[in-house]
Amino acid sequence: TLSLSGELDMSNADVLSQEVKRGIEADARIVIDLSALQFIDSAGIHRLVKATEELGGTNRLGVTRPPPDIARLFSVIPTKAEGPCSSDINL
Repeated sequence: TLSLSGELDMSNADVLSQEVKRGIEADARIVIDLSALQFIDSAGIHRLVKATEELGGTNRLGVTRPPPDIARLFSVIPTKAEGPCSSDINL
């Protein structure tokens, strides 16, 4: 489980990219917990959407517990991800 807290923005989105890449290489199930996330910018949104596209259809990615404001953001963002994705938000 990757627990994100504080801000996910252009200054640290690459760290999330690296962690997702490690999970993909390890053939692991990746759960991203957003419960402590307070802010996300377009770079952070892009990284989360990219992760769903990379793992979409494999049921290896879960994005859970987004705060209401962040969940609302994702409700209006289209993605190319297809197939099952265990998620509290629809990516």
